[in-house]
Amino acid sequence: MKLHTLLLATTLLHSSLASAAVIQAWDNDASVHGSETWTSNYHALGLTSTNITTGAGITAKTSSGGPGATSAMKYTELSSSISSFTSANNANAYLSWTTTAHAGYQFSVDSLQLATVNLNNGNPTLIMELRSSADGFASTLDTTKTAIGDASLGIQTFSNLAITQQTQVEWRLYTYWDPTDSPGASSYSIHFRNDKTSITDFPDATGLVSDPIVLLNGSVTAVPEPTATTLIALAGLPLVLRRKR
Repeated sequence: MKLHTLLLATTLLHSSLASAAVIQAWDNDASVHGSETWTSNYHALGLTSTNITTGAGITAKTSSGGPGATSAMKYTELSSSISSFTSANNANAYLSWTTTAHAGYQFSVDSLQLATVNLNNGNPTLIMELRSSADGFASTLDTTKTAIGDASLGIQTFSNLAITQQTQVEWRLYTYWDPTDSPGASSYSIHFRNDKTSITDFPDATGLVSDPIVLLNGSVTAVPEPTATTLIALAGLPLVLRRKR
C-alpha cells in the first residue's frame, strides 16, 4: 500500500494542470498602420509570451490598408526578388516571436494557425515556411502556399510541429514568393486579416478571446523540480530495502 502511495505521489508531481489547447494568441486590436509589432493578447499559465515582430525584409505599409474598419491586422510589402528560403533568410523576411516556459513548466507545440492571408490579383503565390531555434533554424517544420485573390482566403495551418521545451523557443515564419511565378512588379502586398475568415474564439481565465488572428496550439505541463524528485526517491528507499530483506 505504501508503495502504491509513493507511485501515486510521483505521478502527480509529473502531471499537468493542463492549459487549454491554445497556449499563445495574438489579435489585431492594437495594430496600427505602419506598425511592425503584433501585440500578444493571451498566453497560458506557465508561459511568457512576446509580441510578433517583423524582420527588415517585411515592410509595414503606412499609406493604405491596415486594421481600421476591415479589422485587417497587417498590410505589408515583400520584394518580388525574395523567392526562396535562402533569399528570405538573407533579407530577414520573416515574422518572429518567442515562447518561454517559467521555472517548473514545460510546453509542447502541435500546430500554428494563421488567419486569412489575402493577396491582390496579379500577385505571385506566397510561400510561408516555419522554423524554430530548437535546431538553430536548420530545418523546415512545415510550409504553406497561398495563391492570389479572395478565393484563397482561409486559415493557414502548420501541423505536426512536435516541439517540447522547458526553456525558450524562438519561432520564425519566413515568407517568400514562389520561384516558378513570373513577378511583374518590384514588390507585392501581403494582407494578414481576420475580417473574411477568423479562427474560432476560445475562453481564457478572464473571458472570451475573440477573433484571434494567430494561435499557437499545444499544452503546458508542470514538471517537478529536481529537489522534489530526489526527496521522493529518498523517502521510498527504506521501503525498497525493507522489501528486499
